[in-house]
Amino acid sequence: MSTRSDESIGSLALAALAEIGWIIVLIAAAARLSAAAGLAGWFCIAVLMLISQRCYGTVSLRFMQAQFFWTIGLALGVVDAMPGPISGLAAGFGVFVTGLFAQMWMERRFKLRTSKSLTAEQSPDTPNLPKGGSAWGGDEPYRTPEGEPVRVLYHSEIAMGGPQVLTYLLDHCVIDGASPSARFSSDGRYFVSPMPSRGAWQLLVFDRAERQLYHCNDERFWELDHVSDTTLYGRCYPRTDDRAFQADIATLLANAKSIPLVQIRDLWVPETEVSELSLEPRVLESHGAQLTAHLWLPESLAALDEPLAPLNRPRDELRIDGHASGLLLAHTDPELVWRSDGQAFVCRTAWARTAECTFWHWEQGRGLRQLAEPWQSLEREPHGGLAGLVALGHDAARLKTSLSTPELSRGDHGTLSSSSPTLTLDFGNDGRAITTEVGSCKLEALLPLDGPGGRSACILESLPARQGRRVSWRWLRDSSDGTLGAYRCRIGDWTLEGEWLIDHRISDCGRYVALVAFADAPAVPSRLAIADLESDVLHWAATPFPGVQLQGFVQQQLHLIYLLGRYDEPEHQPPGQGNPGLLRRFDQPLPPAEHALAFLPLRKASRLYYEQACLVYGDQGWNVRPRLRPIASPPDSLTQGHFIYPAPSRTDSAAAFGFDEELVFPTDDTRVAVSIDGYLLTTSGCGLANIGPAMIWSDDGRYLALTRYVRRHAEAGLAEDEWRLLLLDTQARTLRRYKDGLGCLPRFERFSGRLDYAVESGSSAKPLQPFSLRLAELLQAPAEALHECDGRWLPQGELHRQHYWRRISIDT
Repeated sequence: MSTRSDESIGSLALAALAEIGWIIVLIAAAARLSAAAGLAGWFCIAVLMLISQRCYGTVSLRFMQAQFFWTIGLALGVVDAMPGPISGLAAGFGVFVTGLFAQMWMERRFKLRTSKSLTAEQSPDTPNLPKGGSAWGGDEPYRTPEGEPVRVLYHSEIAMGGPQVLTYLLDHCVIDGASPSARFSSDGRYFVSPMPSRGAWQLLVFDRAERQLYHCNDERFWELDHVSDTTLYGRCYPRTDDRAFQADIATLLANAKSIPLVQIRDLWVPETEVSELSLEPRVLESHGAQLTAHLWLPESLAALDEPLAPLNRPRDELRIDGHASGLLLAHTDPELVWRSDGQAFVCRTAWARTAECTFWHWEQGRGLRQLAEPWQSLEREPHGGLAGLVALGHDAARLKTSLSTPELSRGDHGTLSSSSPTLTLDFGNDGRAITTEVGSCKLEALLPLDGPGGRSACILESLPARQGRRVSWRWLRDSSDGTLGAYRCRIGDWTLEGEWLIDHRISDCGRYVALVAFADAPAVPSRLAIADLESDVLHWAATPFPGVQLQGFVQQQLHLIYLLGRYDEPEHQPPGQGNPGLLRRFDQPLPPAEHALAFLPLRKASRLYYEQACLVYGDQGWNVRPRLRPIASPPDSLTQGHFIYPAPSRTDSAAAFGFDEELVFPTDDTRVAVSIDGYLLTTSGCGLANIGPAMIWSDDGRYLALTRYVRRHAEAGLAEDEWRLLLLDTQARTLRRYKDGLGCLPRFERFSGRLDYAVESGSSAKPLQPFSLRLAELLQAPAEALHECDGRWLPQGELHRQHYWRRISIDT
């Protein structure tokens, strides 16, 4: 190889290293600075860009790149500064997106033009043309060269803040996947646009004269400046490159992929957009009459505000024995059910021309007629989803709906949430919760074929229970405030006395049905009954549950939620401050259930507080399961739930509750959820916050060794997450913190003169690494005296919440 070639390769290598080096320096500098200093640096670069634009008419690409990489450094600095990995990634991503948006806004607002002097060489003989439209929008073509309108039907973005993707309508043709930086050729024949993509970009060329659409594999063009009769001119990615290119249109089309257009009414649509539509008539299941479904389309699609809506949300017109019915059914899986003798059917229209979701009945000899409105739930009843057809009888159509299942924001306490709950059935020997997910409760409504419908006429039925028996409800009246219904309830031929709600749960074994008694305003429902279908006996729960809502009935455990009061401040606390829910619970207690309805409406800066209860069957009937489960052996860091752990001497016990969950990474390729930031209350009155579940009593019951999980950066100089060892002296009322961290996922084994424990080693051969500390060594740590507060002994950091500690007890 020649010396000249060696020098050329060496120069390129040095240039590449220099380029990488200055990028690393920029990112590292921004990441290491404080947030305020990093933000000031970003604004300094912005000011320099504006000065350059004012003085020279262009902005050096180096400034653009510097601002972009400085934004990356700022984001990485924020990730590192946040206390947790999830919150750090979220905050860093927010900073990066905000910085990117700000840079884009500056370029548009001040019309910054980039100098190409520092970029790689552009295509030869490229004319110096003014910049065209931005790939981020703002300069879309709205008229053809002939003056006809160009409509933008839809627009979206590639990721958040990325280039826009548009769907155009021009010349009655739908052009999908195009860019705002689109241009017509000088002679008006071609419409050319980049095709934004997460992967390799392409070019889109629409030949207006031939009505032919092409996709070209040329990823150089992100923005177009000009299209002549034969050549297009544009640029690459404007954020880092901005090189200018040109391409011959004939050459592009010679190697392009042709996209067929299909005519549908007065539109021409890419064939791929309608590939899943059945354009030909379809024969439906038929018995007493011949039923066909024809794709329904208006006379003109182009005249609609949303021309593609009939294609994106297609509907079929139903024809009976070849005659148009005027009914529109869903294009896929139309809801239509025949009667068993084949002489009648019922169907539901799909957004019909004159009404939404109505039911229609056809019978041989009687023709087609609309049915009355089905049953609808009220405001305080479990929300009923959209009813679906199940069967058709001679007198009624059977519809199925789903009743919503409530969930609480913190599992077993908190505010109402909308997602499906996960119920805790038991705890394994390892202390981990055994859970099950419960879905929505199914309910069926019988809609009469003749006469009025609605709440008064529809009979409601549950799914079959044991021996096929169903629970049925017939409407009696609505509450005086019109938000809750009272129903007469039957189980098979067993009629229950009184008035009932429709909220119910059937046990998974089918033997029991949980029901809620109706209570009229100003009261809220609070009485719960469980029907035994083997003996036809109704068992009433001894405990009232104001505002009760049922969740699930699994393994003879009935889970429900009930209302206790309101709290006036946000429930959430900063990391490491504990979960105040089960310590504070509520600020305003619920009035007596007989007068509690006025307590329910929304209030500003106040939220309703619920807790979960679980009823289990025992010798004394159905009783509430204690929230604190007793455990005999020392819990470890993976123990879940609330528990009470007695001292060996039985003179004291420790109740632990209100934990949050955090994902930790014992090794690089494993992660596990641990309980953190809980509360501790001993029978002797000591109260602590921000503790983990791992603990152990000393043999004499005087000392309680505890753990506390501290996130990295929660304290100055703390670079890694840390489990700390605390020592509570229940006799001297003091708290000590051992000087060193324990290691990952500590578990205590013995505490008799020495504290023996083990931590995760990260090695599969020997996963646990044992350690031992003398009690005398632990007692050398500084002792913090606990303060007495009406029978509670609290550290200084909990005195501001002493009123919560005073009112809580192990029993509650």
